[in-house]
Amino acid sequence: MGAASAWPRAWHRQEPAGNSSTTDAATGRSWPSRTALSRRRSARTSTRSSWPSAAGLADLGGLVFVRTADLHGPLHERAYGIVTCMEVLEHCVDAERVRVLDHLRGLIAPGGRLVISVPIEIGPALAGKQFFRAVAAWRGHGDYQYRETYTPRELLAATLARPDLARAHHTVETPAGRIEYCGHKGFDWRILEREILERFVVERRLFTPLGPLGPLLNSQVWFVCTPR
Repeated sequence: MGAASAWPRAWHRQEPAGNSSTTDAATGRSWPSRTALSRRRSARTSTRSSWPSAAGLADLGGLVFVRTADLHGPLHERAYGIVTCMEVLEHCVDAERVRVLDHLRGLIAPGGRLVISVPIEIGPALAGKQFFRAVAAWRGHGDYQYRETYTPRELLAATLARPDLARAHHTVETPAGRIEYCGHKGFDWRILEREILERFVVERRLFTPLGPLGPLLNSQVWFVCTPR
């Protein structure tokens, strides 16, 4: 969901009453979203997504894109059995992240679930990620040449998972106004976990891809939640 203005459009799938419903917050073309949606063609679904991602979802059919501001109001309050927010909240500035969590809570229907995933950017996992990002940049893959870099002191602090890490803040001027967002650098999933626990009951916390190793050598953490 980033800043609400940063992902200004959403899509909806409308189906006959009585079917289950899903809303996908900003993940756009992510493989979990596409997999879930392709298997739930009978569901009423909406997503908060960057507009370029619309083309990547067009093959699913039955989608109408709207601005995220239109997801507020009685039509969407407590309307969704499943709400997903994957690889988004790490890019929110602190105040926006809290606002997003509160809004997501208001979208969940009674008995519904919220699924959140974010990257692990602290601890030994970060050292491994930075190594492979550097290799990818050296080999010219994607846009890794523009990856966020760390000073030795910053990398040591993040690898030791020290508190109060400096975040990477960015500002972009757009026709709709100024957008502030964060990169991965300095993101601490433990802070998000505390914010989640203030608003939700966490039924499951998962680490991937090597679950038993916990946060030390995994790249992502997932939360399956119900509203308090």
